[in-house]
Amino acid sequence: MMEKNCIKICSNPYKKHIYYYWYEEDGSWNDMEEMDDSPLNDKRFISLPISHNAYDMLKIITEKLYNPTVGLKLIFEGTDDDFADLSSVRELYYSEYDIDLERGIKIMKPAKEVMPQIEDSYSKLKKFFEEYPDSNTEAVVNKYMDAVKPEIALCVMGLYSSGKSAFINSLIGREILPSDSDPATAKIYKIREADKHLIVFRFHGEEFRIEFGKKKWKANKNPNSDIVKLISETIAKHSPESENQYLYWTLYALNEFAKKEGRERHDELLTCAEKHLSGAELKTIKNDEEKIECLLRKHRIKDLLRKKELTPNKLDDVIEVYVSFHSSYLPLGKFKFVIYDTPGSNSVMFREHADILKDSLEQQTNGLPIFVTNPDSMDETDNNDIMSIINEMGGALDVSNMMLVVNKSDEKSGSTLKKKIENKDNLVLTKWKASRVYFVSSIVGLGGKKDNPESEDEWIDEEYYAIFNQKMTNFEDPNSRWYLRLFEYNIVPKDAQERISKRIESIGKKELLLWNSGIPCVEEEIGIFAQKYALYNKCSQAVQYLVEAVKLVEEDVCEAETKAEGIRKSVKGKLDKKKQALIEKLQKECDNKKIEFTTGFVNNAEKKKVASKYLDEERIRKIVKKALNSSPGKTNFEKLNPFSKEIEKNLQSDMKAYSDEASKITWDYWEKRAGELREILMRIVVNSDALTDEEKEILKKVLLKVKNVSSAHKALNIENTTAVEKKGKKFLWIWDLTKINITKSIDKYRNSLYVDISESNKKVIGENEKSFNDWVKQLLNELDSVVSSFNPELVELTKALNEQIGIIDAKRKQQEYINEQIDTIESLMDFEEV
Repeated sequence: MMEKNCIKICSNPYKKHIYYYWYEEDGSWNDMEEMDDSPLNDKRFISLPISHNAYDMLKIITEKLYNPTVGLKLIFEGTDDDFADLSSVRELYYSEYDIDLERGIKIMKPAKEVMPQIEDSYSKLKKFFEEYPDSNTEAVVNKYMDAVKPEIALCVMGLYSSGKSAFINSLIGREILPSDSDPATAKIYKIREADKHLIVFRFHGEEFRIEFGKKKWKANKNPNSDIVKLISETIAKHSPESENQYLYWTLYALNEFAKKEGRERHDELLTCAEKHLSGAELKTIKNDEEKIECLLRKHRIKDLLRKKELTPNKLDDVIEVYVSFHSSYLPLGKFKFVIYDTPGSNSVMFREHADILKDSLEQQTNGLPIFVTNPDSMDETDNNDIMSIINEMGGALDVSNMMLVVNKSDEKSGSTLKKKIENKDNLVLTKWKASRVYFVSSIVGLGGKKDNPESEDEWIDEEYYAIFNQKMTNFEDPNSRWYLRLFEYNIVPKDAQERISKRIESIGKKELLLWNSGIPCVEEEIGIFAQKYALYNKCSQAVQYLVEAVKLVEEDVCEAETKAEGIRKSVKGKLDKKKQALIEKLQKECDNKKIEFTTGFVNNAEKKKVASKYLDEERIRKIVKKALNSSPGKTNFEKLNPFSKEIEKNLQSDMKAYSDEASKITWDYWEKRAGELREILMRIVVNSDALTDEEKEILKKVLLKVKNVSSAHKALNIENTTAVEKKGKKFLWIWDLTKINITKSIDKYRNSLYVDISESNKKVIGENEKSFNDWVKQLLNELDSVVSSFNPELVELTKALNEQIGIIDAKRKQQEYINEQIDTIESLMDFEEV
């Protein structure tokens, strides 16, 4: 009987990448990403989470790769959560297929287990900086600590008139944002979920805080300012009766002020355009908007402000709103949510808005982008601009989990929405990475969260109320000809769609209106992101922050070394000729020995001999044969799994053993070379006629005092070699699943060990050369400092040199400790043996 075809799926949610391997008849595994005709080469199967595409992934596999005659074996390596998602889909929809799904020999820890250990590493760093203070580097560490708070950023973007404000109001469950399609405003609203209602903004550089009670409001300062007067007049005009209404009309007043400033800025930009654009350019421009757009392609607003060609806005670009969420399906008890409401993208000012947004998102790690559109705008090319900006945001936004929300879907019939779904592959928006599209009616959803939505008194916006009244029956009455259940049109994995359908069966009539609006589906998906994917993003960011910290420390070291070198030259210039000659001789000897010792380490015969021992083919043959003979099972197929595990265990054991031996050789080598250099320098000092006997004794003590050079030879790890990194860490230990070929197993074993040893040695050589150079610099700095101290006239220079030596020493300790934490965190987010 033929054995089953086999595919290996390796998912790394920290790297946001899924790898696929196909087992060939010749006993080799091929990376399917490198196959041009692979049906799994679509971006969504490679870069999106398993749960987004488990159903479609298995559908592709069964349609294109499944052979019913022999069946299929799927081996999965990754987190337990992803394996559970894949298993669930296989059981629900593909149980009739002869597909075996099993865990591979490597697993990955989920973010919920990794995060506490990362936090422990950062706590150690904070403690470390108490001993070795550094405000800049510590600020980077604190920046990460702020970023990993249980706060989830939701960035709502889209074209004007797409209904972003209504959508955000429906998420909050309150009318707080005025509905406005006027593109004049350039403000970003940063809305935080909180118990106390509050608005914070800067006006003329002063921070204003507007607090709200049940039937009152209070500004913290300057009641006679233009902005407070405008708020007061607006509130008096509309006579609000609830805290929510006070909040709404205050934001309305701020928005009106922003629109006025926007118009003034528009006029100033036209004046700038006339000044900066050439006559030839102005001739080809049709209208004012194109004129401003042409200007802003060449000049940023911040540059024009710096040159004082534009007047700064009185009202700051970001307005913060604190408000409690009502009737929400978001996991508010576990996470704090902050919603960014951005101006529409189809305006000449959008690029500037995006810069403001990027600055505002700086403290966030991988916020969730939510693109809001409507059925008629799904294919507008203007969408491309905002999608490009989202991609440019880098780590601030998690593009792989981006959601598309089609608002105002209640304006279309069910048949029209079906046509949109059928044409989804050709739409501008769905050509991007987003694999999930949600059809919603924000106004109906908002009404579904109100206590008494049929009462006009419950509504602030009359237009909202009119739309709700008109549409309500279509969402409540199953007998209506136009009955709509918008969640049924969502473009989501089949298992997610069925999960929602089952959920609907259990809800009461009171909730039906809300669920049919589609809003709860969006909220629950946001909840899944918060509880599952946001944590992976925060873990991944941990290393990036520390790498940034290491760079800062290295810059400080370079600066201190440059200063120290300058001081040394000054010292040398003021010494008598004999002492100058002594320092030059010490420097020259150190330079010569650095070259000699580094070359000697590269060609170290003892280390090469150790490598040859571990790569010996006969030794490896015995290991492979022993593993085969000791593996239980009558056939090779039965022996395969235990054989693979035994081979893997031996390979890792060899790597550790080689690392231990190589580390000892490395340590001994540099220990001896450091001793040799000390002795040589000692002889130069003793034989010098530039020093008194007392001065010679002092320098001898300095040479003995400077700590030994730190040597480095880290333990080998098959996932960390340069060769593997070049392939995106795709090398995983895979053996023949249908037969055990001794010769190929020996070759695989030896080649894997050879690559790992070779690449690790390259890294070790570089690291040890740098360590030795740093040690020599420290040694020479100490010697120069002491020699200069023999001259009373050089006291101040000696003091300055000692200060730089102290800085370099402290910074090196910081760098070493941060790198240790980087190694620890990276190992947490890597594959490990079961």
